Formats: sequence, C-alpha cells, structure tokens
Amino acid sequence: MSAKRRVVAVLGLLLILPWVALAACADDPTGPRAGTLTMGADEGLDFVTGAVRSPGNFQNSDLYASANGDLGLKLMTGGADPTKNRPILWFKGAGGLPATFETFDAVPNTAAADTDTEQLTHAKAHYGFVLETHTGTQIKGWIAAADKDAVTIQFGPLVTTE
Repeated sequence: MSAKRRVVAVLGLLLILPWVALAACADDPTGPRAGTLTMGADEGLDFVTGAVRSPGNFQNSDLYASANGDLGLKLMTGGADPTKNRPILWFKGAGGLPATFETFDAVPNTAAADTDTEQLTHAKAHYGFVLETHTGTQIKGWIAAADKDAVTIQFGPLVTTE
C-alpha cells in the first residue's frame, strides 16, 4: 500500500472511530456513570446518558426542575406520568428537614424505596439523595451548588453493601 493510501486510510479511521465510540456509549446497558451536571428551570437531567434535557419533564428526565419563585428551584423525578414519579430518597435531618452533607462521599448509600417519591420544593446546596433512573438503576446524588436559577448535581452509581 502506498504512503498516500495509508494516510487516507488512517484519516478515514480517525473520522469514523469517534462515532463508533459514541454509539457504543449511547447503547451501554451498564447504567449511570459518575459526573456533574447543571440544570435550570424547565430543564431535566438524564443520569444514564449524562444529557441535560430542555425542556425537561416527567417523560424525558430522571430529575427535572421548575421555578419556585424566590425560593429557587423545585426538583421532581420523572415517571410513567406526572402523578407516578420514580423513587427518590431525600435524606432527612432533625425535624424532618433535608439533611446536608459536606461532600458527595458523605451521602449515605441507602437505596430509595418505591414509596419514596417526595418532591424537593427548595433545592439547596449540600442536600443528598438517591433516585431510580429510567433504566431502573439507582444513583446517589449531591447538590454541589444551588441558587434561584440553577442547580449543579454531582452523581454516581449507588454502591450498597447488601
């Protein structure tokens, strides 16, 4: 093979390989990976693909946000319909208020039960949760930052010792 043909062949492979890798990731059945995602009002997160959905809603998002006036963002999980959310466990502290955690690693590895479907009406930094994704796997999440316009969530697969 001539040097020119080798260069053309290598360039062709370099153009095709990223698409093959992307397709393999999109169809990967192993579930969510770790990462950090940011969303605003009317956006949602897909923790399996790492996508930010705009608009986000119960049909296309594992977790989505809506504006809640001056209180900031309200967070809800997706589900079969608007009244049947997938499980999410918001960890509670004293008085039933959401517990805060200094780091993602400090959030407990406790699975969410089917009955855990409560919305969070005021997202604040350092709240921790576990939710069930649209694929049925559970992830652990931590609100790294929050204000009235956006939340940044660090997440990773739930690792239980059961």
